[in-house]
Amino acid sequence: MTLSAFIRNALEQKTGKRVRLWDFKKKLTETMKLLSMDESYAERDLNVGFSGGEKKKKQKFCRCLC
Repeated sequence: MTLSAFIRNALEQKTGKRVRLWDFKKKLTETMKLLSMDESYAERDLNVGFSGGEKKKKQKFCRCLC
């Protein structure tokens, strides 16, 4: 499961509503730019191959979106 799919599923569970893909991708890109994150992180598998610093960025990223 990719990081973006995980976050989208978490948002849907939290709100109880379906999250439109286009809206989600737009917010995802905006948040990644805000945190100076490489956009390729979103398509990487969850918890696979992230360094310690990347994991911290990923945690901040998840908090910003959820």
